[in-house]
Amino acid sequence: MGPMTRRALLACIAALLVACDAFVTGEQVVSFDLKPQADGGYAPVTLSLGPQMNPIALNLRAELPGSGGTPGAWNEYAATLTYKGAPLLTKAFTVNDTSPGDNTPGQPFIARNAITVSVQETGDYVLTIAATRKPVVTLLKPQLELRKNIATPK
Repeated sequence: MGPMTRRALLACIAALLVACDAFVTGEQVVSFDLKPQADGGYAPVTLSLGPQMNPIALNLRAELPGSGGTPGAWNEYAATLTYKGAPLLTKAFTVNDTSPGDNTPGQPFIARNAITVSVQETGDYVLTIAATRKPVVTLLKPQLELRKNIATPK
């Protein structure tokens, strides 16, 4: 393995570990059921956040159908966090179909970090998850998970 390949592999591992921090560190505060919209996104969710919760992870979790999926397909989303009507942060993310496509069980659920943020003020923030293209992966029982005091890379 050459030095460039080794560096690329290490970068991928580091990115994976950072992503995992949003799901397994800190403390889960609450989960909200997401309401799908006609355009493939989800209705906005109001969240009470404050600096004592920093850093905060907002994660999309959902079940996959298990069979009859579209292996290799993905949905594209943009998550936008606003405070007092002004956008604070927007992040694009994807949700991949991990089913094998041959009616054998695949990964039963997905979890994707929509946004990781540290807020400056206590108040009500609004998270909107919009589809940036028509979704092709079916997500069942979509939820937004709020985790506080997550670990971040040093």
